[in-house]
Amino acid sequence: MSNQLRTAMEELKQYYIQKLAAAGLFTKNEQESLHLTLSELENMFRYVPKRKSRT
Repeated sequence: MSNQLRTAMEELKQYYIQKLAAAGLFTKNEQESLHLTLSELENMFRYVPKRKSRT
């Protein structure tokens, strides 16, 4: 796997971890979240209710 692809995948994992942490699924520092695969994080993210912005 190229370094660019690996970097992009890690950035995407961090994005999902931050969003799931904001939704209260786990804390940003929780070690378990780091061991999840990108697919597992995507599946969890898919089922998190979307917050509607207040305007």
